[in-house]
Amino acid sequence: GYIDYLKQQGIEPNHIIKMNFEDLIYDDMDYKKLNQTILDKLPNDKQKVYIILDEIQRIASWEKVVNSLHLNPLLDLYLTGSNAYLLSSELSTFLSGRYVEIKMLPLSFKEFLTFYNAVAQYTERDLEGMLFINSFPYEVLTPEEYQEIFQIMPERLKGNIVVENLEYGDQISLLLLTNKVKHLRRNGFLVALDDFGMGINSVDVLKLMQPDIVKIDRYYVAGCTKSAVARNTIDIVIESIRSNHSIVLAEGVETEAEYLFLKNHADVKYMQGFYLGMPE
Repeated sequence: GYIDYLKQQGIEPNHIIKMNFEDLIYDDMDYKKLNQTILDKLPNDKQKVYIILDEIQRIASWEKVVNSLHLNPLLDLYLTGSNAYLLSSELSTFLSGRYVEIKMLPLSFKEFLTFYNAVAQYTERDLEGMLFINSFPYEVLTPEEYQEIFQIMPERLKGNIVVENLEYGDQISLLLLTNKVKHLRRNGFLVALDDFGMGINSVDVLKLMQPDIVKIDRYYVAGCTKSAVARNTIDIVIESIRSNHSIVLAEGVETEAEYLFLKNHADVKYMQGFYLGMPE
């Protein structure tokens, strides 16, 4: 998760404060106790401290604590909440404009239909194997939508739906992505990282996201048969994936030579591409 990411960036554990107010240990917490608890946890140095407060809306007058802590330039605050009150237009009044808001929205109806129809087609055509579906970090299925999909899902598909999360962004978006991944896994979905090795989809994202499957970008696949240097490069990419305990999927396989090279590679478990089958 995001805390693991911070630690990988060299942040000391005592410079990370995380509190989840769904935990009963905070049942009698009020905003004054919260403020004092956080102040007591702050290390006595001049290094930045990351404070992550989950389900903050459960604390009455929480905004007083946040505004007070915000006066300290060494504190980096992250707030999450599932209550409409927290995500309302009144947020700007509470925090006086000192925030960046990221909404986790229910899946749009169009994308819900994408999920639903993909499962329906898989079932009607009596397909086998994994089903890959694209999604976005900012959108999540509601419990009711999950139930609608589960009702038509054949037993063989359970645990075999792979969600490819798209459009990774800055550090804040990566925090959002980790929450999305947890949400998917709680509901039995596998998670894939697409286009690995290109753009922002780097080793840092791999370590943060901990995907079940990583798809190697077509750029590396296309070069794997052209030179020893290109083969060495794709070997390095594959090893970085395997060292993260993720499954390797090579996408964009378009020639027999590419297929044979990857088929004989011990660490490549899956392949996709026009050589293996054209889209219908």
